[in-house]
Amino acid sequence: MSKIMRYAIRESLASFAVAALSIFVAGSVDAATENAPQTSAKSLEFDSSFLNVDDVQSVDLSRFAEGASGLPGIYKTALYVNDELISNTDIEFKSRADKSVYPCLTSDIIKNIAFNYEKLPADFLKPQSSGALCMDLQNKLPEAQVNFDSNEQRLDIIIPQIYMLNIARGTVSPELWDSGIPAFLFGYNVNGYTSESHGNTFNSLFAGVNAGVNVGAWYLRHNGSYNQMSDGPSQYSSINTYLQRDIPLLKGRMLLGESNTTGQLFDTLPFTGAQLASDERMLPESLRGYAPEIRGIARTNARVTVTQGGQVLYETTVTPGEFLINDLYPTGYGGDLVVTVRESDGTEQTFSVPYASVAQLFAPGVIALFRHCGSIA
Repeated sequence: MSKIMRYAIRESLASFAVAALSIFVAGSVDAATENAPQTSAKSLEFDSSFLNVDDVQSVDLSRFAEGASGLPGIYKTALYVNDELISNTDIEFKSRADKSVYPCLTSDIIKNIAFNYEKLPADFLKPQSSGALCMDLQNKLPEAQVNFDSNEQRLDIIIPQIYMLNIARGTVSPELWDSGIPAFLFGYNVNGYTSESHGNTFNSLFAGVNAGVNVGAWYLRHNGSYNQMSDGPSQYSSINTYLQRDIPLLKGRMLLGESNTTGQLFDTLPFTGAQLASDERMLPESLRGYAPEIRGIARTNARVTVTQGGQVLYETTVTPGEFLINDLYPTGYGGDLVVTVRESDGTEQTFSVPYASVAQLFAPGVIALFRHCGSIA
């Protein structure tokens, strides 16, 4: 038998021995896991002599016994938060004291994630050590799940919905609002009347005027009327003149000049002065009127369905952990809501949320502002 043939047979037998040993070790580990579920990952040992490499001593397998999915270093990574792509960027992975690896989330990465900072721990943005922010997310937020697929270079972060900004349905960013173009507006309404009886003639003329100027975010408006009668003097009356502009931050409008109170709670009164009042047209429809908040906890990625009187009002998918639904459309003035949470394993939990409303009741978190300063005409 030739030397080449003997070498090939030896290599085949060695490969078969390693494969057989691997199957035996895997079976032993599975059996040990089933019989002793409390066994720590630190009890696993790898014999590097089974590896067919030249320098066995240079291979450190101990960190993989700790559950590490990769080695420390900088990786070009696709970052997904709650299964939504956030960015493709370089992320540094660092090693913990137990040799497990975690992604170092810098301040730039944190800014790209729509966290609800009001719900997060007070020290969430506090650096864990001196220097620039390098966050170990699972240390700051134990409820979060972090998984890195080194083959796909994909980092998946699962954050409970309660810690994420919940943008109300129908919301349009104020950055997309348009104040319009500079313009001069003029509208009028003219009505003439004449009559003759027993040799007497009566004539009258009425003209209503609506004028305005738009410059940037400022609007100047004037309303007046002109009245002329054959048996009296002509007269022009100014109804009101005012300057106003929108204030998106307050979801309201500022007015200076002559106008009327809103009349939502009391009779409308004419006044001269300043007014700062909310304008519900700046709110999405889901926040106009009252609807209750719905809170719950999902064990897995779950589907949440809200019904009222057998009609489906809302349906969404939430991540594991606590969730909050606060953008339901108002649905009348009463009738309990039935919430069904269907988990990914098929199990369901159902609970009811009481619902009753009265006039002038606002959605949770919505502030209505009505301020007047001036004199009553």
